Amino acid sequence: MKKILLKILVLNFCVLCTFNVSARKQLPAGIPSIPSGIAGFELGEPVGKFASRLEMNQYFVGIEHPYLKAYRVLPFAGFRGGYVLVGACTGKEAVVRIKLKYKRYDKEFFKKLKRAIEKRFGKSSEYRGDPFHVYVAWKWRFRKSDGKVISMLLEHYDGDDEEYSSGTSIKLTLVSELKREMECYRKKTKESASATGEP
Repeated sequence: MKKILLKILVLNFCVLCTFNVSARKQLPAGIPSIPSGIAGFELGEPVGKFASRLEMNQYFVGIEHPYLKAYRVLPFAGFRGGYVLVGACTGKEAVVRIKLKYKRYDKEFFKKLKRAIEKRFGKSSEYRGDPFHVYVAWKWRFRKSDGKVISMLLEHYDGDDEEYSSGTSIKLTLVSELKREMECYRKKTKESASATGEP
């Protein structure tokens, strides 16, 4: 029974992922498609489009990244929740990162999910975890035909450090737009400092 449920959850990942159709059409045969969203959340879309699935009454702004707003994702089938990051500087209010935490905590699920992703997008060329494999993370990087860059990070953590999410999680980032928000914030901060005469 457990194996059947595991197969269903892995299959759900493939079904719930959404892909950039126009980018896929331009790719040569045999080249993996580019992921642009997961479980109905889509990178680059206005955050209001997903209001019913987020805690929209409050958001968080980190000290290190004041140009981004984080909204919590409400739990739903197969997932414990997560968050979406939204640009807070350019005025687009567009989603630049999606992180979802799977309900399954076991390593077996992570391994099968990784194999399913590799079959769809090819093997990751970048290991981002620790050498002891307490925190395991594999990263994929894609460039769309319009030059925009998307990264995907599959993670699993077995430790008790609150810095990491326990169990398995997946993160999609629209890297190029995240950098655009950062540059926008730096420019506005510099202009504000110049206007007030601050160094």
